[in-house]
Amino acid sequence: MTDTRQTRIVEVLEASPFADNVSGIPEMCDLIVALRDERDALADSADLPVKVKPLAWGFRTIPEGEVVGIWMYARSIVGAYEVHTFDLRLLSGIAFLQCPNKSGLIEFPTTAEAKAAAQSDYETRIRECLE
Repeated sequence: MTDTRQTRIVEVLEASPFADNVSGIPEMCDLIVALRDERDALADSADLPVKVKPLAWGFRTIPEGEVVGIWMYARSIVGAYEVHTFDLRLLSGIAFLQCPNKSGLIEFPTTAEAKAAAQSDYETRIRECLE
């Protein structure tokens, strides 16, 4: 046991009131050092960025009178995200995003941009819960 931490742990254990009832102080010391190292490694990994799963999108076609629309949805722990597009000839591919617990629709030029904004909103909400 050449490590200064190990030497100090042995000194503390040997000076404790239960030292007479404990055998294997060097083994206990090794275990304590290993546990501290593991704790430190876990603390270091806590600073790593959190990877959030992508939203899983489903869709269905919805007839709306004479206009056909596509409704995409992604259910999540924070609520449901919805992206609506309507007949491309009428609206030139514009997509509308509805985020959970927010009123109103947000307009995007494409479905891909609306879904990317939904993912960004979702990741922000998840990370806010972790901080």
